[in-house]
Amino acid sequence: MIPGGTDAKTGGGPMAGPHLAAMRPFVLGDAAQFEPPPPPSLSSAQFLADLAEVRARGGALALHSPEEATIAHFHRPSGFFAWNEIARQVVVARGLDLLDSARVLAQLNFALSDAQSAGYQAKYTYNFWRPVTAIRAGGAAFHHPEIEPQHGWNPFIETPMHPEYPCLHCIAGGAARIVLENAIPNAPPFTVEGGAPQPRTYRSFAEYADEEAESRVLGGVHFRFSLVAGKELGEKVGREAIAILKPVSAK
Repeated sequence: MIPGGTDAKTGGGPMAGPHLAAMRPFVLGDAAQFEPPPPPSLSSAQFLADLAEVRARGGALALHSPEEATIAHFHRPSGFFAWNEIARQVVVARGLDLLDSARVLAQLNFALSDAQSAGYQAKYTYNFWRPVTAIRAGGAAFHHPEIEPQHGWNPFIETPMHPEYPCLHCIAGGAARIVLENAIPNAPPFTVEGGAPQPRTYRSFAEYADEEAESRVLGGVHFRFSLVAGKELGEKVGREAIAILKPVSAK
């Protein structure tokens, strides 16, 4: 429930993805199997700290370093497509045969699809407000009148049209990292095109997933606690995905 009579809507368009929670999962029993706990209460030290962080670091007028600005824009597109780009590069670099390549890509996309369903299920269960809504409302909306509203605050990147909690990029990254680390340990470096003018190269799946998550605070569209919850949810989905389609010798 969002205080002050506001809701999780952040613009004039329709809210995205509520139907995706109803998709039949590939590896989960249902989309709510690993539903995260509720976000922290608005009076908690965690919420107040994370609100202050995104207000300072994620605003359109924040003093981003060139690297921070690049990271925020680079990860704007959906992580679901980027992780397939990564997987294709790495299976080729490792010389996997057709069967093993198909297995890895199937596990990855089962995990990504179920991560999306689980993410939207949680988002519309909690219907939590985005930073832009909370920052513009100010602390009077949640019994902290000392936090002044910033009516002109805008995020560094455009806020997605669905509720904030948990972070969907982080869910996808957590699930994909688990699947790919299991299938291709010690992967070679890979390069991703992303949403910035220049591609970026990464040394590991974890490095990419961690940067992907951090980009959502730098972009001003997520609180840090949502990053943590999203990564944990995604990792649980990923572990379910690697339990299926095992090689015959691994049964």
